[in-house]
Amino acid sequence: LGFLKVEVGTAVYTAVMAAALVADVALAESTKRKQAADARRRSANAPRDVTVRSGVSPAQIVYGEARVSGPVIYSNVVPAAHAADISELWTLIALAYHECEDITEIWLDGDKLGGVGYTINWVQNSIGTRDGAVTGAGTYGPIDGQPFVFCYKALGSQVTPMLIDNDSPPKTIASRIMDIGTNHIGNGITWIAVALQLGTETGNGVWKSGAPQNIRALVKGKRIYDPRKDSTSSAYVSSLGVATHRVDTKTTWEWSDNPSLCVADYLRDSTVGMGNEGVTSGDIDWDMVGSAATVCDVDVDIPGVDSPTQKRFTCNGPLGMASAHSDNIATILQTMNGRLTWSGGKFRVRAGAYDAPDLAFDENDVSGAIQIQPELSRTERYNTIRALYVDPDSKFSQVEALAIVDTDLKTTIGPR
Repeated sequence: LGFLKVEVGTAVYTAVMAAALVADVALAESTKRKQAADARRRSANAPRDVTVRSGVSPAQIVYGEARVSGPVIYSNVVPAAHAADISELWTLIALAYHECEDITEIWLDGDKLGGVGYTINWVQNSIGTRDGAVTGAGTYGPIDGQPFVFCYKALGSQVTPMLIDNDSPPKTIASRIMDIGTNHIGNGITWIAVALQLGTETGNGVWKSGAPQNIRALVKGKRIYDPRKDSTSSAYVSSLGVATHRVDTKTTWEWSDNPSLCVADYLRDSTVGMGNEGVTSGDIDWDMVGSAATVCDVDVDIPGVDSPTQKRFTCNGPLGMASAHSDNIATILQTMNGRLTWSGGKFRVRAGAYDAPDLAFDENDVSGAIQIQPELSRTERYNTIRALYVDPDSKFSQVEALAIVDTDLKTTIGPR
């Protein structure tokens, strides 16, 4: 009997230890999953227009037009091209993990280069005198007639190293920075290079408070397919004036900030979207995409401004590739108050606008007792809407729009 007690006790003790070990393993795995989820959430919520100095950083996608920054992919000091005793600080920053339409502005900390005030002599793919120099009156304009800030862009379609002037023959970035070679192209990646001279020929100081730390760019993002501009599509709309889009030929696509087109593009993109999960263009109801795109393009009135209309819905902003597909799709859908459903073997997109019903119901359709709810409960009613948005006219800061108030509900249920 005593022997049996020992054996039983040992068995129970062993079972408890095994259970504790399983629980520890499960807890460790749960902690890892939570940490990974928290990291994705932090990445999704992190500011997209802050220069990142890290060896590990998630790539991003830009739809529409947005001011963004990204990870520094190279930084070094080299002698200036025109004077060996003057150094230049070169900084290369990756902005998007795909081809983009254009880069129109560079921001050094809080100052905008490009547009009014400053001009960037952007290098083009032709022989000429363009050299990326920044000109204009201000902090970053020429000193003693000599530019000391230079900006260059690569839009993702490049197949040779970035051009930095249009001399004959043209020079590339590989000729200026010795440890960048002819294989350092960045094809498929949109990126910028900024060169900051650290002195002048006359000996005048330049960076009294140090060189700019946050380098950002205004990017016109992805070119996307529009079935309404495809003459072979059942969604084709001839009045738009373009018939050459083709669903699986990227070279025929154009830039757009239409949310319906953006979500369809994300669904089937094999590099940055759900295409790497097996979704193809054949899995999308393009007729519904076209209908939703038309809803988004409708001009709506803007009270109290000189230009009284704008498109009903647009999508302008970056998405993080570290975020879950569901989160990125939800973000795009929010820009048009839209819905995405899977029905009949197709993804179907709807924009948030009123659809007139095409079915009529009467008492013959009632299958049970009728319940009447005359109005929403007090807890479900709202009388005030406040919106936050990123305002390009306020240096892309987040600002609050004027509140929209329903005065009738305000007097009946009090402010909510």
